[in-house]
Amino acid sequence: MRYFHVVRKDRSAFPFQFYVDRHGAEHMLEHGGHTSSFGVMPTKGELDFVHVHVRADFVRAGEDRWDLPESEWVRVAAAAIEAWLKNETIPEDHFNRMDMILVDQFWYPQAADGSPRMLVDPYEFDVVTDEPWPTDQGILVPVVDDHPALTDAAAPPADGAVKRVVFGFTMDVFPGRLLIGYEQFKRKAAEANLGVQVELARLSDLPPNTFFLLVPTELAEAARQAAPECRIEVVEDSVNSPIFDSIIREIRAENAQASASRLIVMPAERVEE
Repeated sequence: MRYFHVVRKDRSAFPFQFYVDRHGAEHMLEHGGHTSSFGVMPTKGELDFVHVHVRADFVRAGEDRWDLPESEWVRVAAAAIEAWLKNETIPEDHFNRMDMILVDQFWYPQAADGSPRMLVDPYEFDVVTDEPWPTDQGILVPVVDDHPALTDAAAPPADGAVKRVVFGFTMDVFPGRLLIGYEQFKRKAAEANLGVQVELARLSDLPPNTFFLLVPTELAEAARQAAPECRIEVVEDSVNSPIFDSIIREIRAENAQASASRLIVMPAERVEE
């Protein structure tokens, strides 16, 4: 199984005047259609951001045939993203494999009665697929598993509080490279046997015991306001960032120091003659 987390993005920065098909040809997008943009975590292939355009004639037909108002088409667009993530068949001329899925009367996600399928919450939702995956660790699965207790100097203190390294994002700022960096650091932390928990979290919903908070440059000030008590690292490029090794060395040193402080030297018993 594979897990995806999808968030609808603000598309105001995108003009959406045309799209490029899989053969490289440009096509104008007509006025009156509906376009929604979605961020996908983790990436599917190399795609972390996909637009869905519902053609204008289908929007008009939907209003007449199913009484669908403009506000409901985002739910249809979300269902199209779900169909793509679940590997449902999408005609070649409806998906350019780069950034755009087209929805019209010739292809749309269908409900059992033939009407357009719609998701209840199109703004943030999870998709679980039957796609075979090397590990069933999507972002919904805890990063640190329940293996036997750590015993080396890198192991965390036995005070019951597991430290968390959190990669922070917001609904509007979630660069795909942040997710790649998250996956890289998660592997590094596991290999270093640190016993920390590595998570993705919105700045508005940070977990307790967040030790390090890593954010992209755009969220530096927002992170300081959301978590003034946390160690905040601003990462310009999350892919292969040297900050990762620095954090691992620091956590390893602190764990070793905490382990040493727990050692109790028992005095030798006095032997009476």
